[in-house]
Amino acid sequence: MKRICLLLVLAMLFLRVSDPARCEAERKNMDRFFMDEYEDALWPEESETFEIGYLVSRVLDQPEQGPAIDRDVYVIRYDLILVNKSGKQLDNVYFAAHLPEYLQIMLASPVWYNEPVDLGKDQTGALPPGAAYTWMPFVLPEEAGELENLDFSMFYDMVIEITWDGGREIVKLSHATAAIPDGIGISLDTDGPFGEEELSELLAISNERS
Repeated sequence: MKRICLLLVLAMLFLRVSDPARCEAERKNMDRFFMDEYEDALWPEESETFEIGYLVSRVLDQPEQGPAIDRDVYVIRYDLILVNKSGKQLDNVYFAAHLPEYLQIMLASPVWYNEPVDLGKDQTGALPPGAAYTWMPFVLPEEAGELENLDFSMFYDMVIEITWDGGREIVKLSHATAAIPDGIGISLDTDGPFGEEELSELLAISNERS
């Protein structure tokens, strides 16, 4: 079953990168939220409502499940932690990630959001005050190879729109803000940050196919 799912994903990736007309249509219909909201968005430490943790990681081979990185697909991992620090329960907390155009080009399915959840006011109540979310999109090596001046830090750029009953915040994330704040109460087990070595591997795959 896993092999069938992987083949379907690879088929969709091939259709996307081999159809110039489709790629051009996607570029014209890109989400512009990142560009429109970035300047006025909050940095994580400026949020009055949430403690925010954010990581972007490489994905190492997992032999028992098959390779997570191979010569057909490249996977990158995003982790987001939201912890309520408002002192009151927050209902229907929802976030949607908005990416810059270069990430919308490089990621096969550049859509990340959560199902609304209620967050308690602290650790003493029935509801937990925090939640952690993981997203593992496929990267398109061919698209990455066509971008000029590509830097590993560009994979970290993101704006998240967070809404809840009665409130809204827009927060910008970057390589400079990628961290899990002390005392946040949620830990993550990752394979290490996405950096220059991982970008070099991705571009090597792109060069093999050019």
